[in-house]
Amino acid sequence: MHTSYKRTFEFRSAAVNYLSTEKDETKLKSALEDVLEQIPDIQENFEKFSKRIKRKHAAEDRHGCILREENGGYKFTKDGEEKAEDELEEMMEDRTHVEIDPVLVDIPQDFPRSLLRYFKGFVFEQTEPEATPAQLLKSKVKSLNQK
Repeated sequence: MHTSYKRTFEFRSAAVNYLSTEKDETKLKSALEDVLEQIPDIQENFEKFSKRIKRKHAAEDRHGCILREENGGYKFTKDGEEKAEDELEEMMEDRTHVEIDPVLVDIPQDFPRSLLRYFKGFVFEQTEPEATPAQLLKSKVKSLNQK
């Protein structure tokens, strides 16, 4: 399943919280654990891309050297910071960067309905089909042409 970093990280947070309260061994618990095992690699890729974006928009001195804060973080001009934030936000929402192998199980009768939206596509059947990368790109191009 193709999804976004944002959805993946929301799933991780909801799954970890759910698992902290679930003591019984269930198919759902096993499925959540299996899917969660995939996320460290996704997190690592996110951090790598995030660092590249920040470095790309970081401020430079007159010799072209990247400027850093005392804590090691990048310094930015106002324009550079805005561009980095916009690019990071776009990356978080882009559904072509992340591929998850879902482990689908039936929804338990007592499952909290408030968590359904976080788990659909990861451990529960997606009620509406996920858009393909081609459909997402077509939609993005269409929205850009309307601007």
